[in-house]
Amino acid sequence: MTAYSSAAVRPLPIPKEPRFIDPKAPLEKQIEQLRAFMNDPPENGRWLTFSPKLSDWILTVLNQSAKHRNRRKRPNNIKRFADAMTTGNWTRTGDTVKFSRDRLLDGQNRFAASVLSGKPFTTLTVFGIENSAFDKIDTNAVRTNADTMEIVGVPHSRVVASAVRWLMVGQDRGRQITNTELHDYYRESVNADDMQIAARRAIEAGKQLPTGSLTYLLYQFDRKNKRTMEVFAADLAKRQRGARKLVKQVEALRKQNMGRVNELQLQAMIILCWNCYRNNQTVTATQLKWTEAKDFPQIA
Repeated sequence: MTAYSSAAVRPLPIPKEPRFIDPKAPLEKQIEQLRAFMNDPPENGRWLTFSPKLSDWILTVLNQSAKHRNRRKRPNNIKRFADAMTTGNWTRTGDTVKFSRDRLLDGQNRFAASVLSGKPFTTLTVFGIENSAFDKIDTNAVRTNADTMEIVGVPHSRVVASAVRWLMVGQDRGRQITNTELHDYYRESVNADDMQIAARRAIEAGKQLPTGSLTYLLYQFDRKNKRTMEVFAADLAKRQRGARKLVKQVEALRKQNMGRVNELQLQAMIILCWNCYRNNQTVTATQLKWTEAKDFPQIA
């Protein structure tokens, strides 16, 4: 007969009272139950049911702060989720909603769908996620580079994300940039104030030129000569002098190609126009011509 230590026959600890969120309880009670999970996170995920009222409270109170913003809501996803909740076709897929100790990190579209449909939904829920992991959630899946910039509170997030990506890839358009790589590069290698100036200037220039590419180039022009960059950007916004010639050539090129113009070609034309400004040369149509058969122009 096998001998066991006395520890093996000691009474097992009485498990804690199971915790849950009662979707039929008053909202104050539901909030209290949710807070209990957030303040004392369980080691594993829990299947919890969220009522429309609690969902609305989460979106209002836990989804935004001065320092942290969730990504842009996706109306198509919200409608699809809401339809599933309304028709009873909502299924437990195992996808989680995530909370830190003080806010919602992932799941706002599902909560918005509950509010829209007026129906509760059940989902696997994880608590105790570090806030620092926020920009890494759904990397390379749902969140885009622009979402990551918006999440960390960068103004003009879509424009800046595009510009930073161009800084990272150059002419290698096929290179894949993860959200984490983009954010790390932005934080470590980009002057945020100068990038915002470039973004505002590019937006002021209008839609004839791709705003992300123009921001990327103005940011680099600024490093060559700030004063000339300001003159060049102002001329683009006002459609005057050499910049006016650039815009006219771009418009003609778009018309010739039924609106489709390679973005690298547009970047090359912008650089060629800039080089004329730098060298105090008159901008002509001939000087702005570039094809992929030529070397890509260097910034003067």
